[in-house]
Amino acid sequence: MTSDRNHEMPLTRIEEPPRGAQAGEITILHQEPATPADNPSIPGQPTQHRGDAGAEARYGFTRIHAAGGIGRIWLARDHQLDRDVAIKELLPENAGHAKTVARFLREARLTGQLEHPGIVPVYELSSGTDAPFYAMRFVRGRTLSAAVDAFHLNRTAGRDDPLEFIALLTAFAAVCNAVAYAHSRGVLHRDLKGDNVILGDFGEVIVLDWGLAKLLGQSDEFEADPMPTLGDGAQDAGLTVQGEVVGTPAYMAPEQAEGRLKDIDQRTDIFGLGAMLYEILTGRPPFLGTNTLEALKLAIQGDPAPPRESWSKVPPALEEVCLKAMAKDPRQRFSSAVDLAQEVQRWQDVQRRQAEEELLRSRERFELAVRGSQDGLWDWDLRTGDVYFSPRWKSILGYEDHEIAHRIEEWEQRLHPDERERVLAANAAHAAGTTPHYEYEYRLRHKDGSYRWILARGVAMRDATGKAYRMAGSHVDITERKQAEEEQDRLLIREREARSQAEAAVRVVAEAREALRASEEQYHSLADLIPGVVWTARADGAIDYVNQFWLDFTGMTLEQTLGSGWTSALHPDDLARVARVWSQALETGKLVEIEYRLRRADGVYRPFLARGKPVRDREGRVVKWFGMLTELDHES
Repeated sequence: MTSDRNHEMPLTRIEEPPRGAQAGEITILHQEPATPADNPSIPGQPTQHRGDAGAEARYGFTRIHAAGGIGRIWLARDHQLDRDVAIKELLPENAGHAKTVARFLREARLTGQLEHPGIVPVYELSSGTDAPFYAMRFVRGRTLSAAVDAFHLNRTAGRDDPLEFIALLTAFAAVCNAVAYAHSRGVLHRDLKGDNVILGDFGEVIVLDWGLAKLLGQSDEFEADPMPTLGDGAQDAGLTVQGEVVGTPAYMAPEQAEGRLKDIDQRTDIFGLGAMLYEILTGRPPFLGTNTLEALKLAIQGDPAPPRESWSKVPPALEEVCLKAMAKDPRQRFSSAVDLAQEVQRWQDVQRRQAEEELLRSRERFELAVRGSQDGLWDWDLRTGDVYFSPRWKSILGYEDHEIAHRIEEWEQRLHPDERERVLAANAAHAAGTTPHYEYEYRLRHKDGSYRWILARGVAMRDATGKAYRMAGSHVDITERKQAEEEQDRLLIREREARSQAEAAVRVVAEAREALRASEEQYHSLADLIPGVVWTARADGAIDYVNQFWLDFTGMTLEQTLGSGWTSALHPDDLARVARVWSQALETGKLVEIEYRLRRADGVYRPFLARGKPVRDREGRVVKWFGMLTELDHES
């Protein structure tokens, strides 16, 4: 058979029926609309002339939900009770076959007698007509096989969810309990597989399709019925077959596959449950053949590949449980479906205890980290407004642990008024997903009334739809850093004042140079008295004079400095930038101002603010450059 079950086939036409749909139709609806009228009818009409006018008046047939080789299921509206129901009837061509009708009626009565939450209830049986049918609950959901397919599809795509696997095992245990109930009533299912189990939209786990069920200790006069034979072997191994071999080959116990009807008992159903568990663990039935006969041969051999060959992460304990349930010798299988369910639940309990212990250890590690961290930690549940504030978070603001409640308002009311709106907007933006990171600086009110500067970092956790449901992060007290930044700001102010003084000095020197134009010696003497570097350059930018301060600071001679020789004292990282700015000034004739580093005579680089001003003749042409270098306070 192929592994494609086509569980999500459109309901607007009849497709090849899913696995298990031939002998007793499953009652399932995938992604049902809100009302029956939301979908067009599948081609086909309910059997006419039932001879039961009351039934015709009571039920409104909406559309065919599933169809097989013997019967079909309608989605119908029960007008008397105003609810949707499933109505199963024989196909018209089978309605005249006496043994098929008898089997159909037995199926309805047997199902109706199994009153268990895990077995679909039968509401009504109409047998006194030429076309018998019975009404039962219509369950909305998907098959267990479809859920298994989805899990393994996500797993192979790297999106496996451990909780999804646990949910499948929980559903499997519920199936075991339903089967155990049937066994207590002396009923064998004989066609257990994932396609015959519905996982309802509201947590229901329902075992369906009791068409091959039989009562223990009673002979079945229908099992030799030749009508639905195996044919030429081309039939899908996942479909139910009848005759001397009853059941679904892909899931059959060896005694069932060989047609040894007298050997079929509760342990045969245990094998079917094991095959269902095998499918949960591997994503495939245990006996996959290209056709029915090939699958039957594999089932007779009764030696499926270990589940971990299909998925290496299958828990060894579950593999052992699965293979024991599928033991070829019925005596080596579990003695009851309850025992099988308990083994699976025992594994889940062990996993749960281990997870709880690991959670406890993780919590202890977290608490140790919180106590040892100098950061204040917070964890905000966006759904409830509850927030965990660590003791350190509270102590940053001067509070003891018991003095601040774990509510978001405790944080909001301490925000500085000037920053409150901005901070709340930033929080909302990150929760909405418009900002990838949450990192902001703001002030929170201390217990003593002052404000402490806080660096807040955090991240939002989101559900599958992308909606944030939780934010967590840390607070760091950066008050001292902010105070240092304020001091730096004051230094910058002093630097600007120094620049202003330098500009004033440049003006003074320019005026002095104009006054001392006739006497270079007097000018040079004056320049040497200025506590900074004074320089002049020709119109082309070549340096033609520096004062004594330059020579003393750099240790260079006047000859080494003239022209472009002064640039040898420039820091290598500043050379290209200074050349670019100086060239631009020469082209434009505009005032130049730039900071760069100069090497002192002892090899240490010091920062300077350089300013240069052009001197023009009466025609406005630049004939000279005059400038000054002022040493800045901060280190390079």
